[in-house]
Amino acid sequence: MLGATLMATILILEPTAKVRLFLLCLEVVCYFVFPKIQGQEFRQWEATHPDILPSSGWKALGWGFAGLAAFFVTVVVMGILLDATGIAPQ
Repeated sequence: MLGATLMATILILEPTAKVRLFLLCLEVVCYFVFPKIQGQEFRQWEATHPDILPSSGWKALGWGFAGLAAFFVTVVVMGILLDATGIAPQ
């Protein structure tokens, strides 16, 4: 939640060009860094639990939608708070 709050604040406060660069950097991290970290941890999990089959990724779809909803709620709440304090750009 802290990361989503920070991301929402940056998206609201920064000018368009900087926001696009920030989002591009996030895409690079998502596509190159996170899969390597997750792959390494998954291989470790497989090695320590050889008798358990991993569950289908489709079961995680609900958590994905829940995270998306939480992110949008965070963006709206941060926007309201920043507008109320006068920090948000007009």
